[in-house]
Amino acid sequence: VKSSNLVSQYSSGSSSQNISGNVPGLSEKVLAVPKSAVGPGASKSSDYKNPEYFSYNKNSYFEAEIEMLKYRCPQPKAKESRVHK
Repeated sequence: VKSSNLVSQYSSGSSSQNISGNVPGLSEKVLAVPKSAVGPGASKSSDYKNPEYFSYNKNSYFEAEIEMLKYRCPQPKAKESRVHK
């Protein structure tokens, strides 16, 4: 299931039993799919338009940083000074 399908399932208000936790690149440490409804009033059609917020925990950002580290490009080396002596 693509992540866009995951979002559409959250926004339609379907229960989490129908939601796949298969998010490419991220483990359950980052995105834990809840076993019940995602949150009070959380849907794309209500006042609170970010139901995905309820699927993360306090360490999700840091876990994602660690898991995505292997995909990062290396920092460029500092160039030599261009000042002529």
